Amino acid sequence: MSAFHSFPPSPLLAPFVSALWVHDDLMKPELGTCTVLPDTATYICFLCGDHPIQATHRHRSYTTLSGVSGFQTHRFDLESRGAMSGVTVRLTPWGLSAFLGDAVGAVAEIRVDCRDLFAPAAVRELEDHLFRLKSPKARAQCVENFLLARLRHPRVDELARAACLALARTSGALPIRKLARDLDLGERTLVRRFQNAIGTTPKKYARVLRLRDAVYLHNKFSSWTEIAYAAGYCDQSHLIRECQDLFGASPEALFPIPRGGDTDKSGEPDRSVSSRLVIAR
Repeated sequence: MSAFHSFPPSPLLAPFVSALWVHDDLMKPELGTCTVLPDTATYICFLCGDHPIQATHRHRSYTTLSGVSGFQTHRFDLESRGAMSGVTVRLTPWGLSAFLGDAVGAVAEIRVDCRDLFAPAAVRELEDHLFRLKSPKARAQCVENFLLARLRHPRVDELARAACLALARTSGALPIRKLARDLDLGERTLVRRFQNAIGTTPKKYARVLRLRDAVYLHNKFSSWTEIAYAAGYCDQSHLIRECQDLFGASPEALFPIPRGGDTDKSGEPDRSVSSRLVIAR
């Protein structure tokens, strides 16, 4: 039976971690694959057990146990032959650099086994602990302790953080040149600082942010044409092209717009239709 629990991070990890998700049997057999859509966050997933995950990303496949997913601009499709149980750490956009430093760019657009980034024996020991622990809260605390012991750069790059927040306020519509000027930086300096802290360029970050926020409007408008204009796209075709490129399908295929009395004003994806999708804010 699948179960999901979300825990906030401790104050020491809060600048870098937005949530710890404890899950049991996340990959239900009837769902097949689990699709992870591009998000501005990065993720570390610690698994219990010996069932590896196969991640397919832009026609390339990666097989890992516990793994790290850096900044992504395209969807991931995950498959596992067994129950996918463990703890997934959702990091802030700048959070991964606290553990990997400037190496965040090396894990962008791929999924890397945690054994290639942390001491393999320590990762295996953590996985064994998670397997033995039955309490979701205890599992979350176990992962917190692991991360606290591996904080390499416990200070946030405030300029990169400010850039992320400024882009978020405009859903990615802020021109990069103006962003650099607002932060009193040259454009090249902004790009370099941003890449070192986030693992991608401000332009790619804004592109993902814009599309992510656009699909969250699907329960607030009656057509994708309205959503396209509300999100600042030239037209519906522009939005569809972006969604097909980054999400791998049309917006209507992923997030059907409710009709009539089925409209939900929450702004959340329709889980009854998109139960295999993972997208979060």
